[in-house]
Amino acid sequence: MKKIFLAALLVLPLAARAEEDYTELRAAIHISSIISGGRLSPTQVAEIAKENGIDVVVFTERDLMRWEYGQWPFRKAIGKRVEHGSIAVYGAKRFITTIENLRGQFPQMVFIHGAESAPFYYWTGSPYRKNLEMYDWHKHLLTIGLEKPEDYENLPVIGNEKGLRKRFQPFLMWPVLLAALGAWIGTSRWRREAAPAEVRTSPHYRPGPPYGSRRRRRQRTLLSLLHVSKRTVPAAILLAAGIIGLANNWPFYTPIFDQYHGDAGTLPYQNYIDYAAERGGMTFWAHPEADNISELDGIRFETRKHVDDMVKTRGYTGYSVFYTGFKEVGKVGGVWDALLLEHCRGLRKRPVWAICGLACEGYADDMRKRVRLQTALLVKEKSREGVLDALRKGRCYAIRGARSGEFVLEKFIVADESESVVGCAGETVKVSGAPVIYAEGGFQKDGGNVEVKIIRNGRILETHRMESPFRILHNDGSIAPGKCYYRLEIRAPGVILISNPIFVEKEEHGN
Repeated sequence: MKKIFLAALLVLPLAARAEEDYTELRAAIHISSIISGGRLSPTQVAEIAKENGIDVVVFTERDLMRWEYGQWPFRKAIGKRVEHGSIAVYGAKRFITTIENLRGQFPQMVFIHGAESAPFYYWTGSPYRKNLEMYDWHKHLLTIGLEKPEDYENLPVIGNEKGLRKRFQPFLMWPVLLAALGAWIGTSRWRREAAPAEVRTSPHYRPGPPYGSRRRRRQRTLLSLLHVSKRTVPAAILLAAGIIGLANNWPFYTPIFDQYHGDAGTLPYQNYIDYAAERGGMTFWAHPEADNISELDGIRFETRKHVDDMVKTRGYTGYSVFYTGFKEVGKVGGVWDALLLEHCRGLRKRPVWAICGLACEGYADDMRKRVRLQTALLVKEKSREGVLDALRKGRCYAIRGARSGEFVLEKFIVADESESVVGCAGETVKVSGAPVIYAEGGFQKDGGNVEVKIIRNGRILETHRMESPFRILHNDGSIAPGKCYYRLEIRAPGVILISNPIFVEKEEHGN
């Protein structure tokens, strides 16, 4: 008891200091406007967000809404394409400008442009057998933080040739041979039948009577047509095949992957994650637990939950815990905890952060309901750069069910009981003694019952049930040397809050 009291005397001033440099902003992430199939204009989205106390809006428009099925062997030249509104159709430069111009209309808000991408899909079956099926198009990644139009234009997704070029392949120019052969066959008759110049200029040359009997003329005409067809038809076929083949193979690059050779595993997603990271972008799995099965025009579409892909890929920034990432990934001891433990053990270079995604592309009423899915950001400055920095470093928590400011996690820090070191969400604290966990928050107006779970390394360390507002102080004297993490799961009437972890490194010689 004495230790806890002494810890409180130390931690309370530290708690005040730990987050004094940060401002909390409420963000609505994962929204599509009319730019890519949504029902609202960017301005209407901003107006609804402002009405509901949102400080930050992250537009994640669809990068490319294009589906193609081509006929072998001319997949690109002969087939069917369906395309809807997207960043590619709207124009990447125009998209960036549109989002940036919102700042002039709403100077108190921050607007960020981003993309929602389906890096891969593949076909099975055949349209002729009426069993055509498309798989995995609903495996979506959110990309935030890209700067240039060409970053969007070159995203490595199915349907975007520029983004999937692997290497130049000279052998893809083989249709030139077909076209040349067709041209040679088509002109050979005229070369053979034309009389040489020395013969035509001879005084003994006679081209023959221009006319004959009607019967003989008909016979000559039929024989001529038959002779011409024997050469002209094959020549025309070869020439057409060569031209179509050249159009199909242009620009003579092989893609990294395509939609005609089955499941490519995690290659398309890892390739996409790496591309975004190289350009300073962040990637988040949008809805890892969602199944999506439908049928349209006789074609079946199927995407199953893809939690395993989160485990198999590396280098992405995080995932949407709400609303389709909580039951299996975000639960205590779930996939997210396993990924965080991998980071603690050095098996994963960077940790995985949790955010909240609206997945909103509907009407105004739909958005007004979904703005209760919020990501609270701790920013150093209210700007695009401040927001991106908070997302990149995990200084945020996800909250579902409360309006902006109704329920707040005011403090969540870990400090060393014996030294003046302290860290908040997303940070790493090095301690020599027992870490002290401090949390404070609750409903800002009316009270209510609150349940706060302190989770360490995927297990519930302690559960507190109390009235709001709450204040919790826990001294974890059982921590072993090495690296671990703490995170919070808070439940209140109509509210679930998930914090990002605070990592703790305890020295080997610590008590």
